[in-house]
Amino acid sequence: MILPSRRWYLVAAGLAVLAPISLLVPEAGTTLFVADFLWVVAFLIDAWRIGDLGFARFPVRREAPPAFSVGRQLPVTYQWDNPTARRLTVLVREETPRLLETSAGRERRLELTPARPLLESVLYAPVRRGKATGGRLHLRVLGPWGLVWRQGNRELPWSVVVYP
Repeated sequence: MILPSRRWYLVAAGLAVLAPISLLVPEAGTTLFVADFLWVVAFLIDAWRIGDLGFARFPVRREAPPAFSVGRQLPVTYQWDNPTARRLTVLVREETPRLLETSAGRERRLELTPARPLLESVLYAPVRRGKATGGRLHLRVLGPWGLVWRQGNRELPWSVVVYP
């Protein structure tokens, strides 16, 4: 799924604010139309440039402890690799197993550099004992010009055991 970024909306709003000028100065209408057209073309080019990113195989690994204990936070380590030759901005939202909570918040923002893995450590606190599964990652990657977010999912199954 392709979504416009905040930057794209701000410039589009600026162009919309300038639109009434074409009522006062009819010659400005053509200029504003061309500017709007070029802005939409920039959006499409940015979307095309990030279009070949395969979310199903996005390179990430999770290293979690074999078991958790209620009342004790433990770190879970993620290793993120950048599959492209340019810097990536990635928003991550994970469907964690229902027995775990994190203080990192619902969404994490990562900056991935090419050819250098990023190690991320997230603290998880078990809320009750039992067994649960989860692990789907919802990813949003920003286009090279910052105009487009491309959204997708990465299945990263995770079975959790929590002891008292």
